[in-house]
Amino acid sequence: MIVTKNLRKVFVTGLAARRTTEAVRCLNLSIEKSEVFGLLGPNGAGKTTTVKLICGLIRATSGSIYLGGHKLSPHSKWPSQLVGAVLEGNRNVYWNLTPQENLLYFARIRGVHERDARSRAKALLEEFNLSSKYRDAVGTLSRGMQQKLALCCALISNPPILLVDEPTLGLDVSAARAIRAKLHLLAKEENRAILVTTHNMRLAASICDRVGIINNGEMVRIGEIGELAGLLETSVYIVECNGSLGDDRRGKLLRIPGLTLHGGENSYEIKLLAGSRGLTNKRLYEVIEILRGEHMQLVSVREDKQSLEDIFVRLTEEIPECNT
Repeated sequence: MIVTKNLRKVFVTGLAARRTTEAVRCLNLSIEKSEVFGLLGPNGAGKTTTVKLICGLIRATSGSIYLGGHKLSPHSKWPSQLVGAVLEGNRNVYWNLTPQENLLYFARIRGVHERDARSRAKALLEEFNLSSKYRDAVGTLSRGMQQKLALCCALISNPPILLVDEPTLGLDVSAARAIRAKLHLLAKEENRAILVTTHNMRLAASICDRVGIINNGEMVRIGEIGELAGLLETSVYIVECNGSLGDDRRGKLLRIPGLTLHGGENSYEIKLLAGSRGLTNKRLYEVIEILRGEHMQLVSVREDKQSLEDIFVRLTEEIPECNT
């Protein structure tokens, strides 16, 4: 349903001194119907730019985009009946209009017949528990309601492809859970292809079938959610110690897989990247035995969960090459 090949976007800023920023580079995606695909990355990684490219808000510098088997050209009309987009939730609804007016407006610009638009709007407002607010200005609604309305506006034309940018950003637990559940149903029961962008790996783990991790505009890993979800449980053991560390013992430490050594002048911090529990324990004991052999003083041994930023650093060590 959604295919991109070597997709690239370069922004040019400045008049006298022109500067270029490569926001998306060599992006290859393939998303099937009934699939929820998560595009993960830190802020500024290129997630929102990717969504804007696919939904036609901006033009690609190079590369190809296929939607439902049809290739989009720079001069082709964006297939509004084919794609619904939600850009950071409440940003793409009009706050001075009511929920009903928003739905009818988006239905009209997407070519939905007025009679069908009114019946779909009514059904969507009921489905998302917004019927009681259909005459209220959107600006008076809670962020969760605005987010649900934005999703309704994307669905008003009944598109088979849905692009959702940061769907639970800023929502409370209850509203976020409702959005996650609805996205899952839209894919599995209504056979839509859904692309979700987020920097929240736990959100992706809860609804996505596959995940792609993007950093600095480049895709650095794609895999089944079961394969990548284990990264959430990755830990680092940190050993702090004092004393003089000889070259022989230092060499033994640095030969341990996943270990980095920091500090000097009688104060050291050793970081040991966790693997399986048994293997990690074995390596940790090995580190402690080496330090004991040097008669060093152990200050502390603690476990730190890897942050998402740490995971991105690990995954971006190898960057794919772009064949244009």
